Amino acid sequence: MDAKTIEALHLSIAKWGMNANTARRSRENKWIVRFGALATRTVIGVGHQDCALCKLFYRPGHRCEGCPISAKVGRSGCAGTPYDVIFDMIEAGEFVADEKLVAACEAEVAFLRSLLPAEA
Repeated sequence: MDAKTIEALHLSIAKWGMNANTARRSRENKWIVRFGALATRTVIGVGHQDCALCKLFYRPGHRCEGCPISAKVGRSGCAGTPYDVIFDMIEAGEFVADEKLVAACEAEVAFLRSLLPAEA
């Protein structure tokens, strides 16, 4: 894995860590969850616009070619990762921060960390 990909992977891990913190705060304060293209302290970022790996590897028509996530799961769009749970929540209109959302964000962090090479 080259240095640019490792850096993007670290940035993606940080983003999902922030998403997990936002989910925890939302659950504790009983806020309605807001999903958006960009992660903030009050919005869980789920868009490819906010993903450092997507910025390197996402191309319409050649989705995710070269991305370590796609290489691991053999699919594009982060399908087959803990992100599926979050995507399903959005599709179902579930905007309540609960343990399921927190666990999915934390699982995505763990999954991304598992992709780091030993020397990173």
